[in-house]
Amino acid sequence: MTMRVSQLAKWLLVACRRLAAEPPPGLLARLIAAHEFGHTALPLDPDAALQPTDGARDGASNGADSVLETFAGHAQLARFAVLERQVAHRLCELALAPQEAVANLAQMVAAQTELYASDGTLNAQALAIAVALSQPLAVIHGGPGTGKTTTLYWLLQACEQRFGKDFRIALAAPTGKAATRMLDAISARAQVSGRPLANLIHAATLHRLLGYRPWRRWRHDANHPLPWDMVIIDEASMLDLELFARLLSALPKHARLVLVGDPDQLPPVAPGSILPEILANASVTSTRRSALELAVFPRARRSQHAPLLRPTMADCAVALTRAHRFAAGEALGAFALCVRAGDSDAVIAGLQAGRWPGVQWLPPSEQILHEHLMLRIAEYRALACAPDPQQALAAAARSQWLCALRRGPAGVEALNRWSDHELAEAGQSWFHGRVVMVRANVPQLGLYNGDLGVVWRTPDGSSRVYFMQVQSAQGQAGQSFGMQSFAPQSFEPDELPHVESAFAMTVHQAQGSEFEQVTLWFDHHADAVLTREWLYTGVTRARKSVRIYASEQAIRMAMARKVVRHSTLGLRMAQECRDRLAES
Repeated sequence: MTMRVSQLAKWLLVACRRLAAEPPPGLLARLIAAHEFGHTALPLDPDAALQPTDGARDGASNGADSVLETFAGHAQLARFAVLERQVAHRLCELALAPQEAVANLAQMVAAQTELYASDGTLNAQALAIAVALSQPLAVIHGGPGTGKTTTLYWLLQACEQRFGKDFRIALAAPTGKAATRMLDAISARAQVSGRPLANLIHAATLHRLLGYRPWRRWRHDANHPLPWDMVIIDEASMLDLELFARLLSALPKHARLVLVGDPDQLPPVAPGSILPEILANASVTSTRRSALELAVFPRARRSQHAPLLRPTMADCAVALTRAHRFAAGEALGAFALCVRAGDSDAVIAGLQAGRWPGVQWLPPSEQILHEHLMLRIAEYRALACAPDPQQALAAAARSQWLCALRRGPAGVEALNRWSDHELAEAGQSWFHGRVVMVRANVPQLGLYNGDLGVVWRTPDGSSRVYFMQVQSAQGQAGQSFGMQSFAPQSFEPDELPHVESAFAMTVHQAQGSEFEQVTLWFDHHADAVLTREWLYTGVTRARKSVRIYASEQAIRMAMARKVVRHSTLGLRMAQECRDRLAES
């Protein structure tokens, strides 16, 4: 049992003793176990007699002493019930807020991109910009290469036109790698287009944005809100319930929220699955959304679908479906879509026939594995010859091995130990060119879980570890487009308490990152984590090519299983929206 489960169990048992009540037989243990698998609730057996503790009435709580609650046929720990109520309340408040009348909205959007697609339908990227400009909540979702980052850049440009240069925008992501990639992509787009961004734009991890401080209160909360007018969260599929609740609590009342992500990717490690829950409540748009579409896209071909009269969560959601990074019919994109569709026979047949150039399936063979591992070692030795640590980190981002498990013969830890042995000089652990990953948030150093660094020997013979960190001083290079830049920052190895080699990493650790080439190594022994979302997330980390080292049995095992996370958030959102509309 992990420390987290032990602490949770201790808290629950203390609460039960305070109530002088026994929890329902077996239910408490099941809820604690479910928490470890990402669930925030469990469906109740309708035939089982449940007599929960005081305060566990349907939809009710008995204050701080409540241990369990039931809601809509689900049981959950009171802690998660409180968080889900808070999130549902704030999301519905944002989603059902009156739509703003924006003068010249169509012209603002048209200044960024084409209003219409080639088939005469409205351009979904343009619609996403229009939604974010006219209401407090926008949810932009789509698969890899569908233009999410490009849409964000156009949105930033449109915000300058709509709100002026004093409008403050925060870009954030759950991990440092995702935040770095988002900022790099938007900065590159600004430079290529020759259209600099003048607004004050801040990029950070969500923990940094909210002011995470170990053993202390977070810097920003409901009483100390964030100082931003718009908060944009990339890789929203990685948002867990507790972190998202903190964000919504710290979001100023006047601020706008934009969530961007791919709902088919892996859910977060911690309990909750925010993006799919929101989109599950976004099935039918209302006449309000139809009026917006008609105002901005008067000539677009439209479906015969009749919208609802009342506003819905769907008014905030925009799906991007046209692939741009993967050109139409391009192999890697087609393979990713086939994996997402869940047709294991088509996936296996396509891999056997070599249907997707750039997608290579390697049979399980120790000889082939060793050959490719030695090629990876050669890449690392070349990386150590880079002119400087910044270029070494860029080289490390071109290729990555991804595993399913941390432990075991096909796990990350074994592979990293082997690579360290092959690469180390005279037994040195901090050898020149070693790529490392931060495994815990260290806010006092500005380092967060998932940040990548490289060990570099200095002219005096000592070793330092370099990371790319945000530079916030005004007037530096990179500030001309109103955004922060990244520059290398070095630390003594002894300053870094929680790092490990990053020769290989898990797919979860790679989420939010992109590499030119990805090698996926897994076997059927990883059945605890193999799912369709796992395989899809691993494949879509690659921009150009992917190599799969796995048996047919392991691939079919992954394809056959989908992640299911039980919660009451979607149900609570639906009820909250109904209640608000009934009161209006």
